[in-house]
This record gives sequence, C-alpha cells and structure tokens, in this order.
Amino acid sequence: SSNYSFKIEPCDRQGAQTIVKKSTDLTSQKYLHFHQIGSPLIYTKNEDGQEIGGILGGIDCYLGLEINILWVHHNYRKKGLGSKLLKHMENIAINNGATVS
Repeated sequence: SSNYSFKIEPCDRQGAQTIVKKSTDLTSQKYLHFHQIGSPLIYTKNEDGQEIGGILGGIDCYLGLEINILWVHHNYRKKGLGSKLLKHMENIAINNGATVS
C-alpha cells in the first residue's frame, strides 16, 4: 500500500486535451518509431475546413501499428471515413517499417 492520496473523477475538455498531449509526448519519447511517421496524429476536414475525423497512432516498439484514438464526427459516421483514416495510417506505418498483419 502506498502513502499517496488521489481522486478519480470525470475529465473536462481541457483535461482530456492535456491527457492526449501528455500521452502523445510520452509515446513519442518512449517509442522512437513514432517519429518515423512524423506527427502521429492525422485528420481530415470537410469542404468548410472543419475537422470531421482524426486518428492518433504510430509504430510501437514491436514494429506494429498502434492506434490510440480514432474519432469521426457523428454526421460522418457509417460512411467509411473511419475505415479510410485507418487504411491511410496503416499505409504510412507500412511505408515507415511497420509489420502490420
């Protein structure tokens, strides 16, 4: 048992952004292969320039593609956008040495 005291609670928007950033920073430092992809976050925009989908991932220490977050705006779900994002990230990873099976 530790002497640490902590509280688990729901996260607000700013907290969520902080967690994603810290996770990305840690992953980039821990797994050098993430740097081979460049930015581990890719996204797509609609014709108005609004973000409608994104994916956070990269190559892990076992040279496999690791997906941390996949998000698609609710108006664009069930239209194949998530699959296209995944395929795009998979192609980037393969081109950078990942062995995706």
